[in-house]
Amino acid sequence: MKILLIGTDTLHRRYIINSLIDQGINFDTCIFQKKSCSPKFDVKPKWSRVEKLELTKKFKSKTRMDLKRVKKIIEINKLQSKDFKFKKEILEANFVIVSGADWIKGYLLKIIKHKSLNIHMGIAEKYRGLDSNLWAWYHKDFRNIGVTLHKLDNDLDSGLIFRSQRLKLNKNQKVWLLRYLESELAIKLLKQAINNIRNSKLKFRKQKFDGRYYSFMPSVIKNSLKQQRS
Repeated sequence: MKILLIGTDTLHRRYIINSLIDQGINFDTCIFQKKSCSPKFDVKPKWSRVEKLELTKKFKSKTRMDLKRVKKIIEINKLQSKDFKFKKEILEANFVIVSGADWIKGYLLKIIKHKSLNIHMGIAEKYRGLDSNLWAWYHKDFRNIGVTLHKLDNDLDSGLIFRSQRLKLNKNQKVWLLRYLESELAIKLLKQAINNIRNSKLKFRKQKFDGRYYSFMPSVIKNSLKQQRS
């Protein structure tokens, strides 16, 4: 089974990839875009340094953080580039994981639509777009913080759902550990998806609600978040 990932090369994404490899799931190819859409305002919170230190400590205690076990790494500037140098790898893949990629559309969407799942770090039926779980935290909507695996379609985060699961947060949960909890849940759901694909039992459901779309959360709002759930 050839598994391919399309997204950006981040700390938590390396953790997800290596954790799945540790569980016997091999990655054939990772396609990383070096440039992605970015806001014109500051999105880095004051607690970003604490977050990075805590995440690095958590991740490294469980798995390695290099990508030497991935057979092929392809770096591109922009995902929707016209040259499409990674077409062969896409066509040969049995399953495509999309995580942190720009909006996929056009021909690329057409050839991966029926063999891919997007990792949405949020409950898509409530919060679509970016920083979904942080926006839920901002609204004190702690019941709707989680991860959704869904199909891609022509809109953002509105495709058929494979799994959507909420996180159970402790009362003293720190906001900067959300990414770790999200990653752990994403690993669990991806393993279920891959096992189901192997047994030809991947089933989907329609989204019951149209989640509100959110964009980047500005740093001024991130700084206003209570750093611990009370």
